[in-house]
Amino acid sequence: MKKKIDFSEPRNTLTVDVPKSGFGNGLVMGALVGAAGFFLYGTKKGQQLKKNLQSRAKKIWKELDEVKTELTNPLEPPLAPTIPSKKKRKVTPKK
Repeated sequence: MKKKIDFSEPRNTLTVDVPKSGFGNGLVMGALVGAAGFFLYGTKKGQQLKKNLQSRAKKIWKELDEVKTELTNPLEPPLAPTIPSKKKRKVTPKK
């Protein structure tokens, strides 16, 4: 039998007791960073992924540089609207 959950009343947030050990956190983070580094530099799939990420990063960096250039260059004054002149043409009669 499934228990129905009542969402009409707000609930307290879920709290998790995390140990405050700096050594343990550092050990876990070091292991994750080491595993990611090994994958990117030590395996063929990782090296291919690294190349793809680098090419995407270069494209994004180039686009950001273009946006930065557009934002830092002073804007040119708007051009005056061109109104066609109403010059009278001389009409020569056909002979």
